[in-house]
Amino acid sequence: MSATTSKSASVPDESSATVDASHASNTVPPQPASRSNAAGQRTPPKTGSVTVGSASSPRKLNRPGISAAAHTNQSVREDDRVQHQKWAKMGQEKFIGLVSVDQFLESMPSSGNGEPRKIAAIVKAAGGALEDAKKHLKEAKNEDQTSKPLVEYLRIVVKGFPEGNRPYVDDTHHTQFKAVIEIEHLTMPDVTFGRPGVWEDNILSFGWRWLFAGLVIELKFKVDIFDADGKLKKTKEAEKAIRQIMKSARNLLMTHHGCHVYVVAVFDRSMTRIFRFDRGGFIATQAFDWLTEQESFVTFFYRLYNSKPGRMVGDDDTVSIPSLDVKKKIFKRIQTLYPKMTFRDATQDSLRMKAVLFDEAAEADRESNSKVVNCLTFGPPLSIVDSLFGRATHVYTVILESDLDETVNPPAVRALKDSWRQAIRRPELDFYDAIEYHCLNAEPPVKMEGMARCRGSVDLFESKKSSNNWDRNLHRTLPLELENSVRHHMRTLLTPVGTPLNKFSSPKVLVKALRTVVLQLITAYEAGVLHRDVSEGNVLLLEALPTKGFILDWDYAQFTPAGLEAFHKAFPGQKEESKRYEAVEKSLKDITVRARSSFPTELTHGLHHDLESVFWLLIWMILRHTDHRHKKGALACVKLFDGETDSKDGWLARPQLTRTGPLFRLAEDLRKQLRAQYDSRDPDSADAPLVNLTADKFSAAFDQCLKAQWKPDDLQAAIPYRIPDEDPENNQTNPKVSHVFKLNLDNRWSLPSNIQSAAKQGTKGRSAVAQGSKAGSAASTGSKRGRPTDNESPPDPTATGLKPRQTKKAKRSEVAVDDAEEMKHGVEEEEMEVDPQPAPARVTRSATAKKSADAQGKTDAKVSAGGNKQTVKRNSKGR
Repeated sequence: MSATTSKSASVPDESSATVDASHASNTVPPQPASRSNAAGQRTPPKTGSVTVGSASSPRKLNRPGISAAAHTNQSVREDDRVQHQKWAKMGQEKFIGLVSVDQFLESMPSSGNGEPRKIAAIVKAAGGALEDAKKHLKEAKNEDQTSKPLVEYLRIVVKGFPEGNRPYVDDTHHTQFKAVIEIEHLTMPDVTFGRPGVWEDNILSFGWRWLFAGLVIELKFKVDIFDADGKLKKTKEAEKAIRQIMKSARNLLMTHHGCHVYVVAVFDRSMTRIFRFDRGGFIATQAFDWLTEQESFVTFFYRLYNSKPGRMVGDDDTVSIPSLDVKKKIFKRIQTLYPKMTFRDATQDSLRMKAVLFDEAAEADRESNSKVVNCLTFGPPLSIVDSLFGRATHVYTVILESDLDETVNPPAVRALKDSWRQAIRRPELDFYDAIEYHCLNAEPPVKMEGMARCRGSVDLFESKKSSNNWDRNLHRTLPLELENSVRHHMRTLLTPVGTPLNKFSSPKVLVKALRTVVLQLITAYEAGVLHRDVSEGNVLLLEALPTKGFILDWDYAQFTPAGLEAFHKAFPGQKEESKRYEAVEKSLKDITVRARSSFPTELTHGLHHDLESVFWLLIWMILRHTDHRHKKGALACVKLFDGETDSKDGWLARPQLTRTGPLFRLAEDLRKQLRAQYDSRDPDSADAPLVNLTADKFSAAFDQCLKAQWKPDDLQAAIPYRIPDEDPENNQTNPKVSHVFKLNLDNRWSLPSNIQSAAKQGTKGRSAVAQGSKAGSAASTGSKRGRPTDNESPPDPTATGLKPRQTKKAKRSEVAVDDAEEMKHGVEEEEMEVDPQPAPARVTRSATAKKSADAQGKTDAKVSAGGNKQTVKRNSKGR
């Protein structure tokens, strides 16, 4: 799933679809289960003309650390200048401002009655250590000599904390911390505080790791990163210092699932600033001298560690670590579904996370009938986005805690998406509902097997359910200069569960999966929804049926004008709320073939852009995971996707792949189709009119590929991708990096790759060709003291602390794989990932809708017949 966001822009005027009112009816149409059963008319959007000349591609990543698996030539070495520039730019953009120390401390919850007395006693007890520190710091000649006096003072300070929350303080400026992100370099924080419940014995046994760290202090002998005006300096030394601080904050947030974290910087021997980071930005205190303002210094640490037992300020209060007994139950319940998963792999990083499940039998609004549930994660995360700021999406495989004691049926397995949505952006739930509504009310209805569907969604800041379950204020970021920078913490339950696309068992499976994705994109377009972010991270293989693909993650989706009108008619209660989002439009993140500046006209995204993104995703997978035999070898992917726009232009201008198997013939067929969408360097076609990709021709290419004769040589499983060590042309050495989009059991810190589909439209005086398909539906047991045995894992910091997880079917042509054979494995509720299909101008769907059950034997949607309509009833929040 992708992580990048961009500043909002106005929604471009799009006239790609109109509303067909001929189907207006007073009959209550089927509703997605996530909506209240409000009356509305079925108004499927019509296909209209779309301007030619746009493109989508794997996106360039403008933030350090974002979806590193999407990189091809991306060095994350400590001395990498490009990364340094990105960190510096991010720091400038995300800095909110300086505040007084008193204001900063007032924003932290007090530890309760008696706090002033306790702090005064601690300050008094540490008086001797303070005097020693003053003496030694006055004589200090370098950074190393400033750490020991500070550590000795802080160790005296924390002795006054309650034992259960007392942190271990250590001088770690010569201690290497293993990176929480596989491709990152090691780090060495200067001073480290442990989490509550992490004891010195734990450190001696296992060594320092970010799992044990609760706070770090970075020391600089002279450098203050702020100038006299309170702005970040742009000197080399200052940029290095803020980069270290931001990386420490990123590591703490990722490891402990916090809502916000703190980092302390000490410079010029004793001048101090305290930083607060969340997913939206960061603030810092004005500089103060801890030697003379020790009461403020001590108050910060005391409040940080004593707000709640076993917790730190900023910890996510909706996340906890299940007990050993609960972990045993998890393992027992999933054994029939995941027989190869060991107890350690399944539960060592399990979390309990609160979410909301829609009540599918209810007809009232989702807020009053949906219920808060405890989700238990198992196995490695499906996806982790490693950015410090932004959506920071994590996706987990979960079962409900309420299902643990059931013995008859296997538990329902779902995917839980945890992310920080920009508050001014439309929730992706709207797009899931629009697509489902369209599928239920299309004539004939569209079957949704294999499509991503929303089973529950909650805004942890806005939800009325927060009063008794969590502190809503934790789940909203601090605003930057503009209110639209605020982010809200979201949890979304989805089906089905998927596996990484780059784990395809053969190229033929890859083609089948992408064919399914194309079909789902067309269905979404018929519902009036454009995905706009087709990428490896958002396309998965069905876990229960890995020959099928699906597309999910509609965070950056957009309604067509007709789609928005249809959505409002289907869900009239959402019209007012929609006004909050209609003026917001995502700036597309990259242009495939033409630089954005080369187009004088405003970009209008269309279905052909989503289809083009599927093409570039196919090329991405070929160059990374097949024996493609391109003349540039392992550097082919580097040259194409890390290159300039001309690289992609050149790729389209002439054949690039010399192999002739079905997979490569498909790539060549699609290349020719896409070439017609742009000015071509090919003299033979330079005078031809520009023609957008059409859904029917694009999907037919996949059908033809699947019909072809596949030889054994053509059916090799995916090859793991490794970045080449050297680029002879640039005399550049790159680190060996494993690029895996989803985490898997063998590689707990692999990162998701984000191939951002982005498209730009420009007019070159050529005639526009209408789209061929119709616009439409979007649609641990706690910490241990003492050394572990050889068989034990590192302890959880605390039983209550936080710990990271490491660890439409239309009637298609005969080329479709044997559905009966595939269904033997048991298809369940779907998550959404794209499915390529041969789509005519208007896709014909099967005549009857089919009630689909989850892989676990549970029904995720109840469908009741009502005349020619069906009604799916599901609880939903806030509607």
